[in-house]
Amino acid sequence: YPSGKLVDESTWQARQAMADLLGCTEEEVVFGGSMTSLVFNVAEALRVDGRVGPSDNVVLDPMGHGANVWPWVRLAEACGAEVRWLPFGGATEAECVLDLRPESLGTVIDKRTRIVAVGAASNGVGTVHDVKAVCRAARDLSAGSAVSFVDAVHFAPHSPIDVEAIGCDFLACSPYKFFGPHCGVLFGRAVHLAALPVAKLRCSDEGLPRPENCGMSRWELGTQNFEALAGTAAAVDYIATLGARFGGADGTAPRRVRLDAAWRVIAAHEDELKRKFLSGAAGIPGLQLLGVTDVSRLEARTPTFAIAKKLKGGGSSASELAEKLCAQGIWCTAGNHYAGFWESRSRGSIGNDVGMARLGFLHYNTLDEVDRVLAALEEL
Repeated sequence: YPSGKLVDESTWQARQAMADLLGCTEEEVVFGGSMTSLVFNVAEALRVDGRVGPSDNVVLDPMGHGANVWPWVRLAEACGAEVRWLPFGGATEAECVLDLRPESLGTVIDKRTRIVAVGAASNGVGTVHDVKAVCRAARDLSAGSAVSFVDAVHFAPHSPIDVEAIGCDFLACSPYKFFGPHCGVLFGRAVHLAALPVAKLRCSDEGLPRPENCGMSRWELGTQNFEALAGTAAAVDYIATLGARFGGADGTAPRRVRLDAAWRVIAAHEDELKRKFLSGAAGIPGLQLLGVTDVSRLEARTPTFAIAKKLKGGGSSASELAEKLCAQGIWCTAGNHYAGFWESRSRGSIGNDVGMARLGFLHYNTLDEVDRVLAALEEL
C-alpha cells in the first residue's frame, strides 16, 4: 500500500545517504538505536563466533569514548583475552596524542591480536588520530587475524569519511552529531555482516538489505525508527547543500561530490575558528588546555577544546566553569566525557571522574562568537 511503499523508499534513501557519507555500499549500512548498542552487537557477534580466545588480545584506544572501550573490555573478560592499549606519544602529556608509528604499533599489535578499536577523534580533547595507520597495522601485524573498529562519532561532523581509504572492518557514528536525529549508524564490510552470527528472530531475513526484504538488514532488530532514518538522510543532504552553496560544487552533481566540496569549505572555516581560539586562549592567564595547541598543526585536532581555569571569584571545578559560561549564553559541558585519560595526561591534577569543561565549535559558528567566548573566559 502507498504509505508502506513510502517507508520502504525512505529507508533505502537513508541507506543511500549514509553510503554516500561513508564511502560504502547500501548493504553495508546498519541502523540502530545508538552507536553504543551497535558496538555491543558487533562485540557479541564476535564472541559467539569464537573469534577471541584466552591466548588472544584486544588493542584499545586509551583516549576512546567508553562506547568503543567497554564493549571490548567486556568481550575480553568473557573470553579470557588480554587487554592492551595503543601507546601515547607527543612532546608532552598535555598534547594528548597517540604514538601511531609502525614501530610503536608493533609493540601492542601481533599475530594474537583479534580486535583493534580506535577513535577517529577524541570527543574529550579533539585530537584527530591517524586511523588509516592503525587499521593498516591491525591488518598487517596480525597477519589478517584482527578486526578493526573505528569510532567516528566525534569526527563525523568535521571531516570526510572514506571507509575504503581508512581500510577499517567496521566504523560507527551517530547522526545527531552531524546535525541529524538521535540514532546510530554502523558500517560493516559485507563479508563480516553476512557471515557473523547475530541475535535475531528466526523469522527475520538472513540477508543484507535488498529490495526483496524491504531493505532491512539481518543486524537490525525489530521495527526501525523510520522517522530517524528520514532525518538522517536529510542531515546528509544538508551537508551536501553546503558544498553547492559555499564549496563551488554543481548543485546537480552526485551527492558524494557535493559532500566532498562541503568538507573542504568546512575544514577551511573550522581551521580559522581553531586558530583564533588557540591564539586567544594562549594569552589568558590561568587557562589550561589539554590537546594540541600548536596553530601550525590545526589538522591534528577538531575545534573541540577541554579547558580548566581557577575562577576569580573562587572555585576551579569543571562544573563551576561550565555553569559560569552557560549563564552567559555560552553552552558548555563538564565531566569526563566517558573517557578515562584525564589523570595520566594532566600529571594527576585532573581526576578521571571529574574531567574538564568542554567547548565545541562547528561550521555554523562565527569568528565573532569565538571572540565572545575568549572574552568570557578572560573575565572569569
